[in-house]
Amino acid sequence: MNTASTCVEFFDPDQVFGPAERYSLMLKLTKQAVLAGYVRNDWLTVLDIVERLTQLGELDTTSRLLRSKANMEIGQFNEALAELIELSNSDPWCATTQNLLGEVRLLKKKYKDAVRAFSSAISVKSVSSLVTSETVSYVGRAMAFTFLGRWPAVVSDMNTCSELADLKKARMHYWAGRHIQCALHLESLPDRVKALPSAQYLRVQNIIASGRCDKALLEFPKLLSANYTGLSFLYLRSVCNFQTEDYQVCVTDLTKIVNLSKRIVVLELNPITREVDLVDICQILKMRAACYTNLRQYPAAIEDYERIIYWAPSSEIYLSRAQIFFNLGLFARSLADIGKAEETLSDNSQLKSLKVLCLSRLSQQSSALAHTKSFGVPAPTFGDEGSTAVYSS
Repeated sequence: MNTASTCVEFFDPDQVFGPAERYSLMLKLTKQAVLAGYVRNDWLTVLDIVERLTQLGELDTTSRLLRSKANMEIGQFNEALAELIELSNSDPWCATTQNLLGEVRLLKKKYKDAVRAFSSAISVKSVSSLVTSETVSYVGRAMAFTFLGRWPAVVSDMNTCSELADLKKARMHYWAGRHIQCALHLESLPDRVKALPSAQYLRVQNIIASGRCDKALLEFPKLLSANYTGLSFLYLRSVCNFQTEDYQVCVTDLTKIVNLSKRIVVLELNPITREVDLVDICQILKMRAACYTNLRQYPAAIEDYERIIYWAPSSEIYLSRAQIFFNLGLFARSLADIGKAEETLSDNSQLKSLKVLCLSRLSQQSSALAHTKSFGVPAPTFGDEGSTAVYSS
């Protein structure tokens, strides 16, 4: 997890970026947009950043939500509404989308539509990815009920708001890393607050953060969100399955995430540290590649590592792929990746050991080749020469 800078990243729109540079810049700009809007309340800067993102490539859902919120804040209600309706149609169970849709409809005096949107946010099956606030949903719906003259409903929603204090405290303890205190506040919630999907989801998040992935896996089927496997649900469940070494099940969830995501999988703003916690598609591919490696499905692992190297190359990834090449007997390719990993991992003991083994195996192959040639017999195929049967680049 990383912290976004408060400075906006500037670049020449005519500058030619490689895939890795573009990918890294888009992640940085997205984090900066979140901080500009939700921390500094500078929504004009958010629009400027999102415009820069459009120059770099296709916008993801997070960027479009930020643009919708910014347009709403500066009074461009029609633009915000049009984009939010489109986002809602593509994923009707995103709490952030429904809350924003409720807000803009309230501002446009479409009170019945606002009630429907806030109600969707309250009963949402896939918890918000950016800002989770049940209070926004209940207060917004109470305001819409007020304009509709539905006073019993207003009283009911405002009473619920007063009961949300402990849920807010539990969430703040979670963000601060105080997981025991979080669990205690969750247990003390009134029954109707405890039954909220977001409260149930927070409980599972807290169990995972406490290191009890085995216990969390038992809780997932009980969640109201279990019938709708959105990205945040799939990601948390895949983390649990990975930690409990159920790699095949983990691959199934991770593959669904890869098919659903373009760049950002989960993004949250920590209200205490004001850090942007982001999980991107490369982190998902890295986890899936590790699963494939443990399952000895090496060609699939190599394919995932190659996709990561295209977008976000790192010495760690090169070392992981080098290990797979070694396992396949492709010692020259392994040594090539080791050379790239050495740029920043020269003191890594695993890298040093793998390099020694590769050089030893290549030396053995050279000796065997020289020996067979001295007798005038066809040379055997080793490693890279015979690699196409195992993996072809």
